[in-house]
Amino acid sequence: MEKELLSIFEDWENKLDKDERYFSNSYEKLIYGLSSETAFNHIPDVLKVLLMLKRQLFGK
Repeated sequence: MEKELLSIFEDWENKLDKDERYFSNSYEKLIYGLSSETAFNHIPDVLKVLLMLKRQLFGK
């Protein structure tokens, strides 16, 4: 899940220019078909990626 989340942020500016719903569509593709349990189990991966991106953007 971590890899897939990070790939959404690769070249996101150009992708967003082509599709204004890029993030929404990307996230929906990522979670489509996941069971509640599987989605719940991926929460640590999502948090890890968000914190990593925060550090890259704002430091610390």
